[in-house]
Amino acid sequence: FIGDQGGYYLSARDMLLTGEISLVGIASSHPWLHQGAYWTYLLGLGFSVFGFAPITGIYVSVFVHIISLLVLYFLAKMMFSFRTAVITTLLYATSPLVLSFIRMPYHTSPIPLVMICFLLTLSLWIRGKIFAFPVIIFLLAVLYNFELATSPLVLVVGTMLGLGIWQRQAWAHIFQPRIIVYSVIAFIIGMLPMLLYDFSHGFPQTVLFLAWVGYKVLVVFGYTPVSLTTPVSWIEMFTFVFSAVQRLLFALQGFIAIVLFLGGVGYTAYRSFKAIQGRYVDAFSILFFATVLPLISVFIVKTPSGAYLPMLLPGLILLVSVLLSQLYLCRFGHIGVIVIVGMIVGGNMLFLFTDMFNSTRYPIALEKQIKATQYIIKEAKGVPYTLQGDGPGSQFESFTMNYAYLAWWLGKAPSEQKEKMHFIIRESDKGISVKKIIYD
Repeated sequence: FIGDQGGYYLSARDMLLTGEISLVGIASSHPWLHQGAYWTYLLGLGFSVFGFAPITGIYVSVFVHIISLLVLYFLAKMMFSFRTAVITTLLYATSPLVLSFIRMPYHTSPIPLVMICFLLTLSLWIRGKIFAFPVIIFLLAVLYNFELATSPLVLVVGTMLGLGIWQRQAWAHIFQPRIIVYSVIAFIIGMLPMLLYDFSHGFPQTVLFLAWVGYKVLVVFGYTPVSLTTPVSWIEMFTFVFSAVQRLLFALQGFIAIVLFLGGVGYTAYRSFKAIQGRYVDAFSILFFATVLPLISVFIVKTPSGAYLPMLLPGLILLVSVLLSQLYLCRFGHIGVIVIVGMIVGGNMLFLFTDMFNSTRYPIALEKQIKATQYIIKEAKGVPYTLQGDGPGSQFESFTMNYAYLAWWLGKAPSEQKEKMHFIIRESDKGISVKKIIYD
């Protein structure tokens, strides 16, 4: 239960108890830029149903995940086949990386569901449902509100539109008054909280963000950066992606996971470019561009952040499932695919129950944070107190927000003013330490 989660919990609580509706969420790595507030609204809905317990976020996240599984099955069946849908659902339901995002309720938790809907709407669009385009614009705005890192998905829509215009496809004729008007309305509805925030804060979430993206593009092409921060190396980036692919596909065996990943990308790329050569766009084209373009953007910005991963999860699982579904059709391929899928599902289940679900692996798990907060309340003895962070991460304002929420939930919230009594909280691999200091 990290500090940023606590920030969302506090906002959702205030929304229900005081009517104070947040228009943006937590600050990003750049303090002037915030994530959206949609996760606050989902949490508020969860609080209204399940109460204010810190575990409520898990209920919301799991519910979203169950819907994701159902929609993903439908998407894979519609785009490819029943066989692909079954493989996709099995791999997605047991993926340790997917479940790690579900088990940590955060603003990134709903992104896979919205991404699946995004792929579904793209598929309907290229099938001639031209009025799906405004829905695509709306989903892009929703994704941006959940996580700023999803902005590269605009390139996916632009690429698909460019291909459609080049191929003179009827579905690409979006420059019609009605479609344009509906698209603008869809964008405004999806971005409404941020737009309302921007009008009173100098447009950091829209205009300044676009300027910042332009600056990052210039840096990629050789412009001298203003910041002196050192980017990570290519080795670190490949290590980050390798680890993510392993945890996504087959936690027990990284080599097999990478082979499946590269095979899926290669096969989907082959089918996609074959379709483009035939002057049409199909499901393979959608899957390839919607997965590979965001993945390339991760390498370009050279930021090994988990925030980029949720938008990639459904597409990467689909890439591998499409490959396995095709191999199933080969001679004796059905036996091999059944063995591979069974091995992956069984191996991931073993990893989940022996490793990821083992509470002893988490020195600062929620249960231990609750105990630390109970200790603080006991030591405060009813006297107003202030929470203060120490150590790695304490430079961020949100560092103690999780403990502030827990203290409120347990009946004695910290003061928002600087009191004489301070409790200094430090988190490390060894656990949580709390130090009480009384200033004169």
